Amino acid sequence: MIKIYALIDPTTNRIRYVGKTAQTLQKRLKEHLSPARLKKDSAKNVWLRSLKVRPVIVVLEECTKKEAEASEIFWIRLLKMTGNDLVNSTIGGNSWR
Repeated sequence: MIKIYALIDPTTNRIRYVGKTAQTLQKRLKEHLSPARLKKDSAKNVWLRSLKVRPVIVVLEECTKKEAEASEIFWIRLLKMTGNDLVNSTIGGNSWR
């Protein structure tokens, strides 16, 4: 199963990023926080570098690989429409980790 997940700012309890993975959540979070990856200046990485604490990672949905791209797009769209200030650089559905 594929997990659609959110990274949450623990200081505000707001969702800031949505992604998808076939890995464990802890492994995926470790990848997000790796020094080599954080060197890139994407909006997500700027946000992660600014945090004084680790973000919280939670599952929003579990789905099949076939459903994953549409599900990720759905969650990004829904969360943006409901006022979440997401740092995703795309509308979703286009990359895998």
